[in-house]
Amino acid sequence: MLWWIGGLLRNRHYCVYFNGETSHKWPMRQGLPQRSVLAPPFFRFYISWVAEVVPKGADVLMSADVVTVLTQHQQKQQAVSLLQTSVDKVATWSKAKKMQLRRTKSEVTFFSSDNSEAA
Repeated sequence: MLWWIGGLLRNRHYCVYFNGETSHKWPMRQGLPQRSVLAPPFFRFYISWVAEVVPKGADVLMSADVVTVLTQHQQKQQAVSLLQTSVDKVATWSKAKKMQLRRTKSEVTFFSSDNSEAA
């Protein structure tokens, strides 16, 4: 099994085809083969470690390539502070792993039972 997985990840190369010409082959040292049946579980395993960097008191939910961080507290500012700390740690972790977070795919949603906090 390990030999088979290693074969999927080793000795991969890429080249560029442009204007009828093909570039030299370059070694591919990062990433997973696209459309591989093993790519989703490998990626899931890889990002599962992000939960280790999120501070105590915040919950992490993951599905496919989506990471959701949830916080709650009686005081809104405490929840916001914990959420910001969590986001900062996830961003630092992602940068160290050479993964980019997409701000356009990121959002914050606030739920409250206090009607005075309604927008």
